[in-house]
Amino acid sequence: MVVRNSPRATSTPSSLSFTEILSLLSLTLASFGIIANTFRGDGEPLIASLAFSGVAFAASYSMIRWLGPTFMKAGLKGKDMSKVHKKEIPETMGAVCAVVYLLIIIVFIPFPFYKDIVAATSGGGNRDVVKELEHVQTGRFLHRFPHSKVE
Repeated sequence: MVVRNSPRATSTPSSLSFTEILSLLSLTLASFGIIANTFRGDGEPLIASLAFSGVAFAASYSMIRWLGPTFMKAGLKGKDMSKVHKKEIPETMGAVCAVVYLLIIIVFIPFPFYKDIVAATSGGGNRDVVKELEHVQTGRFLHRFPHSKVE
């Protein structure tokens, strides 16, 4: 029995299946919901980090599948030596993960310092307090920002 014109028969290894699309989309939406919910509290960095890791997984998984043929066309391919049938596979897929990691880390930076950023930029709820001129010139609360933790 030959099945023709089915989505499974025409799909390439680089395309995501319908189940994968739904799974990755639900993971991404749940992660963005958790990230948005962390702003209601104190910007909990551990919870935000777990949510960002879900977004990073979905992005890495899908981009590796989508960019595989492009890397092979560019000549970034090699033979899978650990298999009986040594077919060519795309190489340097770690570059995709590295780019996703860097972007997620850049977006994550404000979360551990959420309280400090709010206190430094909006006065931390002390807008009615009058500051002396010398405090205004040196910054309101920037001297209390934990610069040593940014390293």
